[in-house]
Amino acid sequence: MEHSASACTRENKMHRERCQKLLEHLRSIPDERFIYDEYMRVQGRPVDLDMHLNEPECNTAACVAGHCCLLFKEDYKSHISISGLYAVPATFARIWLELNVVEADRLFFEGMLWATRQHAIARLEYLLEKDTLLGYNFDGEV
Repeated sequence: MEHSASACTRENKMHRERCQKLLEHLRSIPDERFIYDEYMRVQGRPVDLDMHLNEPECNTAACVAGHCCLLFKEDYKSHISISGLYAVPATFARIWLELNVVEADRLFFEGMLWATRQHAIARLEYLLEKDTLLGYNFDGEV
């Protein structure tokens, strides 16, 4: 996917504390609670994210953006009420983590049909170390 130069630059630094908290969360969950190709799934079925945020987390599987919404659930609910619209989890996560469009695309969507929780962890570690996902080798992942 091609992106303009402006999509690759970041006006602000990423929110390192939130990215670190998301990384720690992803490290703490079992593989069964991670699925890259859906925002959220419970017992093998996709769920309505807005409705699920008001219930306890019972073995919920989610992608990176979905876990960001679960981890920062109160902020996500506030984001929805302020915007007055359904907030797409990837949009909320990109804004909340203060990522640029390219970083969000690479973290949330790159290889979503085959990537695993370990891939997401490796990507976040690289992002925190290098302050970018530009130059990250998706072919040579974990």
